[in-house]
Amino acid sequence: MTVKWWPVLVALACCFIHRTVHAAASVRLMDLRPVPSNDPAVPDLVEMPNPALDPRPSDLNVTVLLAKLGAKFDPNYMSYDMPEHLVPVADIPFRRNRRGRLVPTGKMPTEIRDLDTKYFSLPNGRRLRTKISSQLRRKIQQYLWGRTMCPVQQRWKDLGQRFWPRWLLEGHCPRGETSCSVPSGMYCRATSNRYKTLLRWHCRSAGPSAMLQQFNTLPGTKSSGVVNPMKVCQWIKVEYPVVTECGCGCADNSE
Repeated sequence: MTVKWWPVLVALACCFIHRTVHAAASVRLMDLRPVPSNDPAVPDLVEMPNPALDPRPSDLNVTVLLAKLGAKFDPNYMSYDMPEHLVPVADIPFRRNRRGRLVPTGKMPTEIRDLDTKYFSLPNGRRLRTKISSQLRRKIQQYLWGRTMCPVQQRWKDLGQRFWPRWLLEGHCPRGETSCSVPSGMYCRATSNRYKTLLRWHCRSAGPSAMLQQFNTLPGTKSSGVVNPMKVCQWIKVEYPVVTECGCGCADNSE
């Protein structure tokens, strides 16, 4: 069987041009200085101000709702009473060493821990040996660690009476007013989140059937007026994202 290579070459050329144009567009986007990137906070729901859609006092029995939520209730992130401190005391991720200097605490990031300070590579591929002592290497690591650190900032959010528990401890990343990278250009952004299960008061219509409504609108049919459908409300489980980790990175161009 004879293979016609000309159509194949044309297809490959078109594919190459498409990839080249896509890569060029990506390069243009990368050339833009990234704007400060904040964490993707969940937008507030626009609630319909109708008291009929609110849970009644009898629907807010703490014992019943705790049993309904079960093991999903996390007292570290949830509260059915207004917390005493809406902004918890921040845990400063630094401590003072024996010389009184501030050094980062916690687990050192892998990319900083594995930083090779014995050599550095030149653009032409050559490697130059450095004379950096272990003590100086530790100081460089601590500087980069502290410079690029993005701690999670927490505060309690009132979700409203149609959520239970009503108060949720949200995580936020430091706002992008100061770059966290060396050289500058990147900002703190959310890198990990965890979903918390909450109860949501949900109402649905339970009025006349569609067939009965159509019958009432037929010519010559006597109608008693507009029928207001009855609302049936209950607590349902929903997933709510909470930011648990922040990192230094480029802004998302979709924001």
